[in-house]
Amino acid sequence: MTSGHTLGALLRRARAEGYAVPAFNVVDEATMAAVLDTAAAMGSPVVVQTSARTAAFWGATALRAVFEARRASSGVAAVLHLDHCADAGQVLDCVRAGWESALFDASDRPFVEAVAATRRVVVEAARYGAEIEGEFERIAAIGEAAPSDATSSFERSREFVSATGVACLSPDLGTRHGCYDADPQIRLALARQLAASVPVVLHGGSGLSAPALADAVAAGVSKINFSSAVKAEYLATVRDVAGSAGEPLDLPRALRARVGAVCDTYIRRSGSQGRQA
Repeated sequence: MTSGHTLGALLRRARAEGYAVPAFNVVDEATMAAVLDTAAAMGSPVVVQTSARTAAFWGATALRAVFEARRASSGVAAVLHLDHCADAGQVLDCVRAGWESALFDASDRPFVEAVAATRRVVVEAARYGAEIEGEFERIAAIGEAAPSDATSSFERSREFVSATGVACLSPDLGTRHGCYDADPQIRLALARQLAASVPVVLHGGSGLSAPALADAVAAGVSKINFSSAVKAEYLATVRDVAGSAGEPLDLPRALRARVGAVCDTYIRRSGSQGRQA
């Protein structure tokens, strides 16, 4: 059973109306509840996503059941999405379990192979009503090598989208995975070029300022990923609660509140507050 929403539809509406859909990486039911409850309270569509490791740990079917129960009770426009997965088998396990979408990360192989592999996953996922986010350029972590040439990125991105039929694209826009202390140089011109033909995803949104995210949205970015900020707040909350006297339920309560506050910040910065369909 799916939520009735699709990733592509959420992103196309966001692009048309001038905001981005925030995508938050969750690690358990407490963080999933924080994301969905905050999005519902703020009237925001949202992408709930997990890493491949989280999906493997809890199981695709179990995570789907928790998501659907919480999404139904919240009433929020949301999809369940698998983030950065290079394993086509795991992607397909998730979509067979009812996940609406996945990022098939083909950045670990030559371009021609990336196109062919992604196309196969897109076709197979479509049999289950699911969509694929595409990536052929590796998006590194903060402190790693500089991005590839922008001109090459545009031409290859256009070719990749046309040949694969992905629902959205994760190009190298100059951001990196991790939490920023200062804004990087985002490749807004590239985002603007690509957004004319495909929904564009910005990875590495954690720590970016409100002006930087507003500029990205204005350039056509329609999905922004926030993972490191959620994980950092999760770990800080566990440490704080573990060091205080209390009862076991103090931890999930604190996680919902504090992770929810992180979501609140980035929903506002994405411009999606009040955009619930």
